[in-house]
Amino acid sequence: MVIEIVSESDPGLDYREKLPRYREAGIEEIWIVDPFRSQVLVSHRGAAGYDERRVSSGHLESRVIPGFWIELTWLWLDELPASLECLRAILG
Repeated sequence: MVIEIVSESDPGLDYREKLPRYREAGIEEIWIVDPFRSQVLVSHRGAAGYDERRVSSGHLESRVIPGFWIELTWLWLDELPASLECLRAILG
């Protein structure tokens, strides 16, 4: 799994160059977090290639790391929540 955060200096770089490289490497799950659009591009490798979707809210669960998830609204807050608080929520 790869989680990439879009850079401020060149937001298109992650979509234009990094995403195809991750796919070529056969990464099973790719999340590209775009704080400028408040959305995450989620790309999963399947038998017929990659499927992708864009999400901006809700509970995003990993298909490849059992039990790992993130609440997307955490990412769009002006002040990010404490890491320990998020970890506690994830671990239940």
